[in-house]
Amino acid sequence: MKIPYFIHPKDQELFSFAGIYSTWNDVEGRPLYTFSILTTAPNKEMKPIHDRMPVILHPDQEATWLSRRIDEREVIESFLKPYEDGKLEIYKVSGDVNSPRNNDSNLVQAT
Repeated sequence: MKIPYFIHPKDQELFSFAGIYSTWNDVEGRPLYTFSILTTAPNKEMKPIHDRMPVILHPDQEATWLSRRIDEREVIESFLKPYEDGKLEIYKVSGDVNSPRNNDSNLVQAT
């Protein structure tokens, strides 16, 4: 059984992931909006939990990531790194997070 965790940067209350999106039309011509969160190798804290982790952006990286002018592979790859070791807070939370019927602040309390 998988154990749920609350994982977030220690130094940021609000943070963002690197992601990509696309808009396309289904067979009936209706727009479909799709997206993915990019992942990378795990940092030291994440390694015991999973073999990859989301790419977490620092606030000073967000505008550059969102810029439509980035098209060089080297620039894009410079973002695709694990978050720095020692900078994540990780703790186990209740399995109640696995149900959409549960939606309150108790879900992120340590167990």
